[in-house]
Amino acid sequence: DLDALHRTVTKVTEHHDALRMVFRQTEQGYEAWNRGMNEGELYHLDVVDLTGVEDAADVAMAMETKANAIQSSIRLDEGPLVKLGLFRCMDGDHLLIAIHHLVVDGISWRIVFEDFATGYEQAVRGEAIRLPYKTDSFSTWAERLSQYANSPAIDNEREYWQRLAHAEVASQ
Repeated sequence: DLDALHRTVTKVTEHHDALRMVFRQTEQGYEAWNRGMNEGELYHLDVVDLTGVEDAADVAMAMETKANAIQSSIRLDEGPLVKLGLFRCMDGDHLLIAIHHLVVDGISWRIVFEDFATGYEQAVRGEAIRLPYKTDSFSTWAERLSQYANSPAIDNEREYWQRLAHAEVASQ
């Protein structure tokens, strides 16, 4: 359901502010910018109709080619960092969700995907999309991480990580 998909992705990118980030080069290096809801495209969705392609190998090749194009079109400085491909095939629809690794990792991906699945189910049923309460914003998390990194508490861990880093270098 294309309408439900659009509503869901809009809600998920609204709910998870890190998904709206871009990274711009400044005189000091790269800086992360968290865009508001009205500051550029939140996500991009390409719909690819492959229903007329009968050969499974041709479908797979077309999907792989388009998936690579979608992923490689992500622009860190302009965004969006969330891109989707909806592949309409004879055996049903297939969805690619590509999110740049600077804004999603293995842990957060599970949360985003769970919210996506929940939101999509609600949208398909014609319900308002209701996601779990937001946790801390990305900016709050980054600020607390910076405070922790510059606190005395990190001194206890610094030696461990330095030892680990030296051990990895020595083993190479």
